Amino acid sequence: MKLLLDENLSDRVISRILDLHPGSAHVKSLGLIHSSDADIWSLAQQQGYTIVSKETLTFTSAASFLDILPNSSFSALETARPAA
Repeated sequence: MKLLLDENLSDRVISRILDLHPGSAHVKSLGLIHSSDADIWSLAQQQGYTIVSKETLTFTSAASFLDILPNSSFSALETARPAA
């Protein structure tokens, strides 16, 4: 599976995952820093990437992306927070 790491993740991760996920890339290496989410989703769909990000989409924005890009994949990484 080819992963596309969003700009909120370090580009240094790529070198550590290429053996498990050949063809993976960071948005920085593709010239997509500060690009819109729609542009990143579009590229991911065209080139067969699964997007990995720390951001979580709201239902509304996810629905609008899915209308545009119904076959795209998205993975959100949640940061563990200590219990209050």
